[in-house]
Amino acid sequence: MIHSIKCNQDSFKPVYFKSGFNVILAERTKESTKRDSRNGLGKSTLIEIIHFCLGSKKGETLSKSEMDDWEFTIEIDLAGKRYSVTRNTSNTNQIIVEGDCSEWEIKPSIDEKTRKQVFSSRDWNRCLGTLMFGLQTVYSDYKYVPTFRSLISYFIRRNGQSGAFLDPFQQYKNQKEWDKQVNNSFLLGLGWQFASKWQVLKDRTKVLDQIKNEAKSGILSNLLGSTGELEALKIRLHSQVEQEKEQLDNFKVHPQYSKLENDANNITKLIHEYVNSNINDKRFLEHYEASLEQEADAKPESVTKVYEEAGLILPDSINKKIEDVMSFHKQVVSNRKGFLSSEIERIKKDILKREEEIKTLTDKRVELMKTLKEHGALKEYTQLQNNHQETVSQLKDVGLKLENLKKFEEGKSAVSVEEELLRQKAKNDMNERAVQKENAILTFNENSKYLYKAPGILSID
Repeated sequence: MIHSIKCNQDSFKPVYFKSGFNVILAERTKESTKRDSRNGLGKSTLIEIIHFCLGSKKGETLSKSEMDDWEFTIEIDLAGKRYSVTRNTSNTNQIIVEGDCSEWEIKPSIDEKTRKQVFSSRDWNRCLGTLMFGLQTVYSDYKYVPTFRSLISYFIRRNGQSGAFLDPFQQYKNQKEWDKQVNNSFLLGLGWQFASKWQVLKDRTKVLDQIKNEAKSGILSNLLGSTGELEALKIRLHSQVEQEKEQLDNFKVHPQYSKLENDANNITKLIHEYVNSNINDKRFLEHYEASLEQEADAKPESVTKVYEEAGLILPDSINKKIEDVMSFHKQVVSNRKGFLSSEIERIKKDILKREEEIKTLTDKRVELMKTLKEHGALKEYTQLQNNHQETVSQLKDVGLKLENLKKFEEGKSAVSVEEELLRQKAKNDMNERAVQKENAILTFNENSKYLYKAPGILSID
C-alpha cells in the first residue's frame, strides 16, 4: 500500500494514507456557494505525483517551470517491505530508493557522492513490474507484452479527461487495441501471449495490404491484374527490351548526319527546280519551232496578178514601191528566223545542261541517302536510348509488382493458416483456464452488483 506522499517544498501539504479505503475530498467552507468549483484543488495532481514517483513521465502540471526542482517522496510497500522512493522533477532519470533491495531481481546502483541507492527511469519501471505484477524483466519471444506502466494505470486511473473512466478495459482514451487485449488478459490470468501473437498477425496483414496497394500504384497501375496477366506482360516487355538493345548495338551515328541530311534536302530541291525549268523551256521550244515553220517570204506576183485581172497596168513607181516593201519584208522574216533559230539552239543547250546536272545531282543524292540509311543521327540515337530506358523501367516495375503480388498471395495464405491455428490454440488454452475465466466473470458481476445494484456482464471470447 501507499503510506504517504511528501515534498521538499513547504507549500505542499503531506498526504498520509491509512490501511483500507481512503477518500480524497475537496472541502467546502461556509462561504462557498453553488458556483464555487472543486477543480484546481490538487486531486488530479496528486494522482499525477503518484504516477511520477512510480516511473511515469512528467504530466502537464509537473512539466510547468514553476515545478522545477520539486522533489516528491512516496512511502510504499513493495514485496512485503516498506520503502521510500524519491524523484526530482529536474532530474527525472534518477530515482532514489531507501530500503532493503538485496532480494530484488534488478539491483540499484550506488551514487558515488551520496552513497544512496539509485535506479534509472527504465530500470525502475522494470523493477516495479517484477515486484508488483511478477512480470519478467525481458520477454524476448514476444513483440507485444504487458508492461508495468500500462498495468498500474488500470489501478491508478487519471482524471476523466484522459478517458480512463469511460471503459473499464481501457486506461486512456486512445489506448491501442493490442495494449488493452494483452494487459487485460494478463490481469485476468488468461493467456495474454495469444493476444500478442494475434497482433503480430494483424501487423503482417497490414504489411501485406501495403504491398498490394504498392502493387496497384505506379505507371502500370491500370494494367494490374492476376499473376498470369503480369507474367505475360513481363515476357512481352522482356522481348521488347532485347529488340531495342539490338537496335542500339547496331546503330551507327554519323558525326555529320545533320549536314548530310540538309545536303540531300537541298539537292532534292535543286533537282526539282531544274526539272521545272526544263518543263517550261520545252514549252518555249515547241512554240519557237512551230513559229519558225510558219515564217514565209511575201509574194509580189499575187499583187500584180490582181491588177492585171482588173485590166489595169501598174505604173513603174508603184512597182518600185512594191519591190521596196518586199525587200523590207524579206529582211524582217530573215531576222525573225535568225532569232527563233538562235533561241531554239540556246534552249536546247540549257535543257541538255540541266539534264546532265540532274543526273549528277541524282547520283550524289543516291550516295547521300545510302549513307543516311546506313547511319543515324545522334538525336535519333538518344531517342532510341530514352525509349529503351523507359521500357527497361516498365519491365522492372512489372517484375516488382509481380513479386509483390506473389508475396501478397503467399503471405495471405500463410497468415490465414496461422490465424486458424492460433484460434484453435487459444480456444484450447481458454478451456484449460476455465476456472480463472469463471472467477473473473463472477468477481466482475459481484463488484458491478455492489456498485450499481445490478450484476454486470463480462464477456470473454
